[in-house]
Amino acid sequence: MGSRFRKDIATIFDVCCVVSSDASNSVQIKVLYPQEFNDEGILKSIKQFCIPHNALNNASVENEPVQLFTFAFTDASSLHTFGYCRFTPRNNSVLCILSGFLWTSFFYKFLNHISTVTTKGAPVDVESLLINAYHMDIPSPGSTFSLTVCSNIGRFSDVIPNPSNLPTLQEDKSLLEFFNAVNERQMVQLYSSLLKERRIVFISSKLSQLSSCVFGLAKLLNPFEWQNLFIPILPQDLTDMLMAPMPYLIGVPKQTFLKINKNELGDIVLTDLDEKMLSSPYQDKLPQEAYNFLWSRLKLSNDLFLSDSFAKTFLRTNAILFGNYNCGFTQDFDGIYTWDREIFLERERPSIRPYLETLIGKDGVQYFERFVQERLEALKNGIAVNDKFEKEVQSLDVRGLSKGIWSRPPELLQQTVSSIKENASDVIFALKDQFQSMKMKDKSTTISSSTKQPKTTTTNNHRRAISLKRKPKLIGRKEIINPLSIDALEFDLNKEMTSKLNGGGREEEREGNKALDVVSVHSVDDLIDLNDDKEEGEKRKEEGINKATLLSSNNLHLHSSLHSNIHSSPNLYIQATTTTPNNSPNNSSSFSSNSQIIPNGNT
Repeated sequence: MGSRFRKDIATIFDVCCVVSSDASNSVQIKVLYPQEFNDEGILKSIKQFCIPHNALNNASVENEPVQLFTFAFTDASSLHTFGYCRFTPRNNSVLCILSGFLWTSFFYKFLNHISTVTTKGAPVDVESLLINAYHMDIPSPGSTFSLTVCSNIGRFSDVIPNPSNLPTLQEDKSLLEFFNAVNERQMVQLYSSLLKERRIVFISSKLSQLSSCVFGLAKLLNPFEWQNLFIPILPQDLTDMLMAPMPYLIGVPKQTFLKINKNELGDIVLTDLDEKMLSSPYQDKLPQEAYNFLWSRLKLSNDLFLSDSFAKTFLRTNAILFGNYNCGFTQDFDGIYTWDREIFLERERPSIRPYLETLIGKDGVQYFERFVQERLEALKNGIAVNDKFEKEVQSLDVRGLSKGIWSRPPELLQQTVSSIKENASDVIFALKDQFQSMKMKDKSTTISSSTKQPKTTTTNNHRRAISLKRKPKLIGRKEIINPLSIDALEFDLNKEMTSKLNGGGREEEREGNKALDVVSVHSVDDLIDLNDDKEEGEKRKEEGINKATLLSSNNLHLHSSLHSNIHSSPNLYIQATTTTPNNSPNNSSSFSSNSQIIPNGNT
């Protein structure tokens, strides 16, 4: 549950009562259950909010349909209690249930059911219904609440809403009425003003529409919660609250608002739901990338009503704006976590940073500060948070819309850096091994060509291309993917031979053998044939395309010795397969060689 909800809830509702008003504006209250409920302060508030203005006594409302609306009042601990009301104009009465749970659709259905039992059943049926509901164990979110022990007419069943799921327009009455009451442009403007914590006022002649729009707008902050003054239905004797110099979100009945001196209100964002007009003295705008996403989804999406897409659209917009909050977490040498707004802003994307600087100053917006405080407490207590918001952040991270790691705990950041360094070392090591392997092939090929054709007199230098394709290798438990490929890499054989004659060949040979013991080359496309026979060699010689380099007698002696050492290595088994490309029948010097190098102990 949210930070503004009561935690000490013992029953599904606190009290159920009937409030009525006569022609003299005298309000009476009759407690239905529990009859011993006698908290005078709460009963006074119930009468005050159930009959918010005298116009309910007007004869003009007698022909209006039944209205369902919700009010909220705040206790000394800044926790909300919600009043669900069913106003019947015909008899000018309000059936009210007070509860600490924000289950709007559930209690609206329950109120309609109580009204049906009151009309068609006996007083004992109503009492049995309320007694059973009051003493039922509080159901878990998503479960079915069923009343089956009362009379047949009093039986009731409905599903308890799950706060971890996003609301849908089809099931959430307040969100649906808000969606129908304002257009897309007004919706974006109200959302922008909400993020800035402006003084926001809705006015309407219908209490049901009024309270629904106030609750509906507040839900767009998800996963944040409005922390300032929140009054979905403002009673006429509390209009002084509109002059409060603080952010608020208030719904004012049209009849009450017409009696207020507008000059005393100051700067407010005013939405007239009857006239479908919005006025604001502010130029509140979203960052361009957030605005483009939000506007396109509201205008172009065709599944807003059929799923939770409407709520998810605003949730994702909040993730675009605030999803990088995790970068502000720091840990000192004593292991104590804190959140630093300067670090958070410094690490934020440049396109978002100027906007966030207006929200998170010395006195930042309270909904975000409260959110960070709750996440910080969860981090200190080792509680993993994986709600819808964090999943949206991860989704944006996968899409590349973030600059860093949004949803990982701070203690994983150092692990991530270490892992990256380790993987980089492994990649470099693998590349080094690969080069050593290719050098060993160069030596073997040169020796083989020299042994078979000692009389060759070709002395021109040549270069050959090596194309390397390699599968991932496993080092420990990590899969290291080689991100590099070597295509058309050129080697000068004469320079290599110079290195061998100077005594460097033996050391390279030993390093190459050591590397080949560890690395398994799965696929190598080469231009080398290790199994040339004399006929093939003569054929190449006759065609004038033999690319072997003629060596001196001293070089031949050195190469023969090196060749003998390589093929006598007890640790390696070399199997070579040679094919001739079909697309170049006249170019007999082009070959594809697939070599698999396997440690002898695994054979």
